[in-house]
Amino acid sequence: MEASRAESRQGRFAVVAGEVRKLALQSNETAAVISSKVEEIRARNRSSGEADRRGVRRSSERNRAHAPYAQAGGTFQDIVGGIADMEAELREIASAGQEIGARSRSWPLSSKRPTGDIGSECGSFAGSGRHSRIPVEFVCAAWLTRWIADAAHRGA
Repeated sequence: MEASRAESRQGRFAVVAGEVRKLALQSNETAAVISSKVEEIRARNRSSGEADRRGVRRSSERNRAHAPYAQAGGTFQDIVGGIADMEAELREIASAGQEIGARSRSWPLSSKRPTGDIGSECGSFAGSGRHSRIPVEFVCAAWLTRWIADAAHRGA
């Protein structure tokens, strides 16, 4: 009986050992598959990293190539802004010139003393604030031009 039990245990041990062998073979196969997949992922990461570096390099080169155009665009905008400022100043000067012309027609001119009213007229016009950027010299020059024209007309 003892022999029969030992034989039965040996049979069960052989079955268990066979199952352990099968599991070991499956584990080896699974480890090989996992190792292969890990190597594929590493290879993809290497190629992806290289592609990223190439993309960054191309993007950097493209940015360097476009930099002069962006700078020129900024310069062009500065020029357009400067032209707009000049246009506004010219309009202000033209408006001041029209107002000087209108006022100069009413200025009392004397052929003997042209400076009698020039100070008050220049001061009142320049101090009005409307044309504060127009130099007083322009106003005075307009007054003197009007005085000379009027004196020449009276003398003719």
